[in-house]
Amino acid sequence: MAKLRNALAGLVEGIEKLVANSGGVYGLRANGDPAPWEELLPGGKYGAWLGQFEEAKTVLTDSLTKTPVIGSGPNGD
Repeated sequence: MAKLRNALAGLVEGIEKLVANSGGVYGLRANGDPAPWEELLPGGKYGAWLGQFEEAKTVLTDSLTKTPVIGSGPNGD
């Protein structure tokens, strides 16, 4: 579970840095214009494409704020 959480945390952090440090996606449109992040993130014209990103952030936040109960895992861990 920790490996999965760490992988998800790395993915979320990477996408957040990409969004913060770029203007959008170039090459997405056939006319050469950039597709700004506002169109690609939830609430935007193509928000469904990255809709799971918000869900991933929520799941990650929830998993980091909950204290696991030792012995409650499927293998007793």
